[in-house]
Amino acid sequence: MTISQELAIGFGIFLLASYPILMRMLANYMQASRLRMADIGLALLEHSSVADEHKRMIRKLMDEAYNPVFMVSVSAIMPVYTIKKIMGRANRITQPSDEVKSMYNEFCTRFVTSVAAANPVFAMIAAAEMAILTMILFPLGQLWRTQDIQFGTVQAADEALEAVGRVLHRQAT
Repeated sequence: MTISQELAIGFGIFLLASYPILMRMLANYMQASRLRMADIGLALLEHSSVADEHKRMIRKLMDEAYNPVFMVSVSAIMPVYTIKKIMGRANRITQPSDEVKSMYNEFCTRFVTSVAAANPVFAMIAAAEMAILTMILFPLGQLWRTQDIQFGTVQAADEALEAVGRVLHRQAT
């Protein structure tokens, strides 16, 4: 066995032995953020202007905050969701007030960091996947949106010209 093979085996054993320790340290570090996320989630659930559909989603996210499998799912679903989002078919979450939007954004940020800490390996895979999809699909999405806007503008201009033509035609007769 060569020295490089021995070093690789030793490094692998070190990683296997240290991974649970690092995960425990990461969980301890994230605990304050996770508790703050739970407080914000509870406040959102009690807020009267948050729709029931959004409350169900908030409850689901609160249940999944410690789930290491969540990032695996994100890695699997991200390509399909990204394409739907760019094409404008993904569900959009809108909240009624700036206060609720701010709370919701902080809740989501803390949720993402929580599930990323629960499975940092797949969090890195998901982040790389999102970066690649963004580099590829963002320009295409901008192109599609620009074409939609241009078509919509041309269509609106055509309708306006037709309306003006009808008014002028009526005035002439």
